[in-house]
Amino acid sequence: MNTLSSDPRKVDTTRKIISFHKEDKSLDANNIGPQSILLDFISSSQTLRIWSFNTSIREHLNSDQLQKGKQIDEWWKQMMKASGERMIDFTNLDERATGMFWVLSFTMAQPACEAVMNWFTSAGMADLIQGPNMQPSERIMMMRETYPLSMSLLSGLSINLCLKLAYQLEETIFLGQAVPSIAMVETYVRLLLIAPHSLFRPHFTALTQRSPSILSKSGVSLLLLEILNYRLLPLYRYHGKSKALMYDVTKIISMIKGKRGEHRLFRLAENLCMNLILSLKDFFFVKKELKGPTEFTETLNRITIISLAITIKTRGIAEVEHMIYLQPLLEQIMATSQHTWSEKTLRYFPPLIRDFLMGRVDKRGLAIQAWQQAETTVINQCNQLLSPSAEPNYVMTYLSHSFPQHRQYLCAGAWMLMNGHLEINSANLARVLREFSPEEVTANIYTVVDVLLHHIQCEVQRGHLAQDLLSKAITNLSFFIWTHELLPLDILLLALIDRDDDPYALRLVISLLEKPELQQRVKNFCNTRSPEHWLKNQHPKRAELQKALGSHLSWKDR
Repeated sequence: MNTLSSDPRKVDTTRKIISFHKEDKSLDANNIGPQSILLDFISSSQTLRIWSFNTSIREHLNSDQLQKGKQIDEWWKQMMKASGERMIDFTNLDERATGMFWVLSFTMAQPACEAVMNWFTSAGMADLIQGPNMQPSERIMMMRETYPLSMSLLSGLSINLCLKLAYQLEETIFLGQAVPSIAMVETYVRLLLIAPHSLFRPHFTALTQRSPSILSKSGVSLLLLEILNYRLLPLYRYHGKSKALMYDVTKIISMIKGKRGEHRLFRLAENLCMNLILSLKDFFFVKKELKGPTEFTETLNRITIISLAITIKTRGIAEVEHMIYLQPLLEQIMATSQHTWSEKTLRYFPPLIRDFLMGRVDKRGLAIQAWQQAETTVINQCNQLLSPSAEPNYVMTYLSHSFPQHRQYLCAGAWMLMNGHLEINSANLARVLREFSPEEVTANIYTVVDVLLHHIQCEVQRGHLAQDLLSKAITNLSFFIWTHELLPLDILLLALIDRDDDPYALRLVISLLEKPELQQRVKNFCNTRSPEHWLKNQHPKRAELQKALGSHLSWKDR
């Protein structure tokens, strides 16, 4: 400020800037919209900001500019006085109020930011409505939940206010003690979408810098992963930050994949990582340094091989050094994976990957032998655990005394009992799976797929009709997926697809995809959840947690 007032050249430049706005401008009375109001006031906003820095140029401001500055202040005072103790209702701003609030965002961003935050942290707006069976003159008081700020309102706010709002909302949503409202979260997402170049930030890095222990809070991690999965993934792709986000999410997966009960957090992280891996269009390392086995899960290891195969097949290898890194990279991915791809699939892989994978020994036969050796013990345990009359207390007995190597066969044992037309205790099965680690549940899915495919082949050889066996298998799988939602559908489908050399695996996949239960859910999703979520300005229709998330995701949170 002192420099500006003491430098004649800068004062002269400022005077010339102001002179550009001295022409007589009249607001079209037939077109008084928010944009017109903003354009009418913005020149005085610019000059008032300059005037606030340097009082020596006040003489260059004309009376019209000064009058408009006073109008902005007066309008804001009236708004605050009219609202009194109540919050400003941002869902019912008329066009003049919207335009004036836009102007305010350029002249007084801090009060505008405080007004928005007060709106979000309030209990909502009180409305007087006429209830059923009431006289015309009678009204009842009802609290209306706060809505997200509309994109039309956000589009006219100054970058300064958008930055302040994003920072305050981030502070409240991720670092605050109270549970954030849906309106607050949706508005935060819309701010990032509406001005991505100014507001985008890698969330894991930014949040851990502000609070190193933040990701140890399960609620924060859940909310962040939901936002990334369902709202911000396209934004990361747009900015080319998918690879950096993949490394961040991998760290979370490696921490929780062996922890008991962290199913919902794990599935969100794994699903996000799958989408990121499949969206990468160039060569990538699964770890930033090629040392030690990958921290990926079995499912992510398989997805990574497929993604690398597609990338090399369609785009080739762009850099010579990638040829050097490919062999150790594949060894790193497959170090913890027992999977082998069928010759049917390998035919479509690029030679560099196909030659490496063809040397792997198919251990399916050994896995079936291990199942056959453990089958008697597993079936005895399942009879005690899953009989309709089984005591709930036996769940803890099973968890305490069962051998770890037998746990991967729990769902296979349950499937075999169901195959014998026995009704099983789904509540006990759910309780046990709930106490498994996420990777143990995944191992159960891969094992039950191999066991049921082997069982179908054996029964066909004994003279049973394949169609009857497939129909029974679909019924049993529906018990796990749809009736009680004990296992996630996507991992089961991937496990079946990976066995494409089996004559019945893909037929089971097609049958599962054609099930009315899936068709109905897809239809409901399309009817109630438009992909253009930023256009929804009403509060969301809430479903019961179990219906919204499914049992396998909401186990601990139900």
